Amino acid sequence: MAKGFGVTHKLDAKGIETVALYLKRVAASRGLNRRVWFHLPFYVTVGDTQKLMNLTVYENSDPKVLAEEIGKQYGAAIPEKNVEKLQGAIAMEIMARVQIRVPVDLSAQGVGTRMLLVPKTSTVDEAVSKFSKDLESTEGISLKPEASAALIKKATEQLAAMAAKREL
Repeated sequence: MAKGFGVTHKLDAKGIETVALYLKRVAASRGLNRRVWFHLPFYVTVGDTQKLMNLTVYENSDPKVLAEEIGKQYGAAIPEKNVEKLQGAIAMEIMARVQIRVPVDLSAQGVGTRMLLVPKTSTVDEAVSKFSKDLESTEGISLKPEASAALIKKATEQLAAMAAKREL
């Protein structure tokens, strides 16, 4: 879209990049810019047959809300107990992929909330570094060292709290 706008208005590469970043920020501030994380197949009974459906899960998806939305969308095709099973399946997939998800409020920068994901295969420091690089490349926002340090501290504290709960 930005490229077409740039060609129409005879913008150079820098101008097109500026328009693209602006459009990304507007979409993000309105909650339209969500990153697909994974797909989860599930079955729905339609008449006498079962149909395989594919559920798209985003980085910021809430398993309970997502399962309830699917339950409302398909109604009688998914019994209530299966909605609960779907919620559990979504939560298990999330837990299998990450140690923790940390919401990061970037409203002051005009992009809303982003989700910091700490994969099972990464440290908190590595995840914050990747988050920072992604944020800069996709939104044009550079995290200051203090902000990165605060994110590392917040994620580390949440991981420690989770570990303490498991020990109980």
